[in-house]
Amino acid sequence: MKKIIIIIVTAAILCIISANLNAQHNKTKWMDGDWWGVGYQPNANNSPAWDIYLYYDLKSKSFLISYPDFPCSGHWKLVKANKHKAEFIEYITEGETLCNNEGKIIITRIDDNYITVSYFLPKITNGPIAFSTLKKTSRD
Repeated sequence: MKKIIIIIVTAAILCIISANLNAQHNKTKWMDGDWWGVGYQPNANNSPAWDIYLYYDLKSKSFLISYPDFPCSGHWKLVKANKHKAEFIEYITEGETLCNNEGKIIITRIDDNYITVSYFLPKITNGPIAFSTLKKTSRD
């Protein structure tokens, strides 16, 4: 009997978590599409600007990120979102030694064609470490 109760409670918790994640992703419709921009790291010595490519597919709920100038890439995990702002954790899966992993990413919606990106490494330093403005590009 205890096993059945544990299974039912676990299933209920998983349903609640899944519903919450779906609700969060529904709040990111404004991010659907391909985005490009140039990143800047103001406190880095002689740090040139670097390209950023962000791809978000609302159907698959995947946020894919690429920094070809380093080169490294990975994905973002959605933490929370609303109609104008989203928070992510970045997971670098290619070029892990070239880019910081598990950074905090804050996206702010400017309008339908522009978003800002702020990068944080709370385990290492306070405040933003880099920033960018991304422009929505057309899918060809």
